Amino acid sequence: MSFSELWDGFEKCVDLGENMEKFSREVLKYINKKVDLEGNHVKSSRRVLNSFSEDVEFGSMLDCWLELKKQQLEIEETRSNMVTGLEEVANTMSNWIKEEKKERTTLVARGTKLIKDLSNVEDIMKKTRAKYVSCREKQDKAVQQLEQAQALGPAPNKLIKAADKEEKKADKSDNEYRISVNNLKAAQDQFYEEDMPNLLNDFQDHFHERNETLKKFLIDLSDYQLPLGPCMANADEIYKNAADAIVSQNDLALFVQNNKPTEQPPARVKYESYDGIIQEVSGTPAPAAKKEKKKEPKTKKPKKSKKDTPPVSGGPTNTTTTTSPITRSDSVSESSAPPPPMDLPPMPPSSAPPRNGSQTEQADDEIVYLALYGYDAEDETELTFMEGEKIVLMETDDSGWWKGRNEKGEIGVFPSNYVESGGITDVGADFVILFDYQAEDETELSIVEGETVHVLTLSDGWYYARNSSGLEGNIPSNYCEEK
Repeated sequence: MSFSELWDGFEKCVDLGENMEKFSREVLKYINKKVDLEGNHVKSSRRVLNSFSEDVEFGSMLDCWLELKKQQLEIEETRSNMVTGLEEVANTMSNWIKEEKKERTTLVARGTKLIKDLSNVEDIMKKTRAKYVSCREKQDKAVQQLEQAQALGPAPNKLIKAADKEEKKADKSDNEYRISVNNLKAAQDQFYEEDMPNLLNDFQDHFHERNETLKKFLIDLSDYQLPLGPCMANADEIYKNAADAIVSQNDLALFVQNNKPTEQPPARVKYESYDGIIQEVSGTPAPAAKKEKKKEPKTKKPKKSKKDTPPVSGGPTNTTTTTSPITRSDSVSESSAPPPPMDLPPMPPSSAPPRNGSQTEQADDEIVYLALYGYDAEDETELTFMEGEKIVLMETDDSGWWKGRNEKGEIGVFPSNYVESGGITDVGADFVILFDYQAEDETELSIVEGETVHVLTLSDGWYYARNSSGLEGNIPSNYCEEK
């Protein structure tokens, strides 16, 4: 095992180095304290031994004492030599700790710079993508204005030039975005495959060198203590065996085992088009050719989904396909369900629903909708109806698939953006606002995201609501959801 297996282990290695320094300083503190204690013991013991009056005793008792004094002074001489050796160990170790910290600080600074450099490239990619999305939105708006003008007659040159200008800007920003994606991918390859593994290997070498050096200091400590006598030698031999048992590779393997990530390195970034299509990027593409765009039926956007599938048993999911009036800027998307949300934050609807839809009769306890387009069911769970047919709403779902009954009495699920409200419906419930909306006239009510309003009625896709201040007015129904 090696540190290079810890592709995300830089911070762990930094913490490990700090902990190793802390431990080394604790060992040094112990040695210095032992030098003080043993040195004071030598001075006190010699002073006591030399203070005895030898002329008050005689015979064999005096001989015994003189031999005891001699042996004890020899022990203190050995202890004094030990203190001198420990002082040398402490001085050498103190200098080594300072040098070890300098080397580790250099490694940390190197790793910090690598991470910062990669982060800078990531920021550039994010900025170019934001610019790309903005340019595409402006291009779509210019094309929409041009198409609206062409529908009434020859389009003004001003609109044509504006559309061409926005298209060029969009193509340019698309190329910049692709280049930034390639640059980030190259930086990620360099970071995860070369720079960070090399740095972690240097941390590993530093780890081994530190452990071997500290191991030598601990063995020296034992060697200087060993001559103090059979009792201390026996205890010290046990201690030395423990010191000799230090194996740096075993410590390294344990550290890696406890910190090895369960995930693989992050997937390499891929190009994501304006339409949400993921592509492999190779080189810088040429500007996209200009496309003629068709006018599509106006559609309503479903409310922001909180679920992946509708609650209706057996109902359609986001993978079922059919012909739908849901449109995008460059092409007509064929999908029976609203497109799944992107990883980017959800965008609010581009416009409020129409307020002058067709009216239809309904029972007091039923909500009736009118079909804007015909829909053919693809399986037994879906509902078939004709354009203009009345649909009795039975159940709604944030996914965009609703359950209803057609004029033939058949029941099934259908795409909600194929219908519009057919009349005024009493609601009488509290709703939470999903997006900000600014009132355009005195009949409408301004709302703020997160606000709670009390909805009184529903009419043609508009709710008549009252806010917490007592103000009332119309709000778009797809800007809120029931609490």
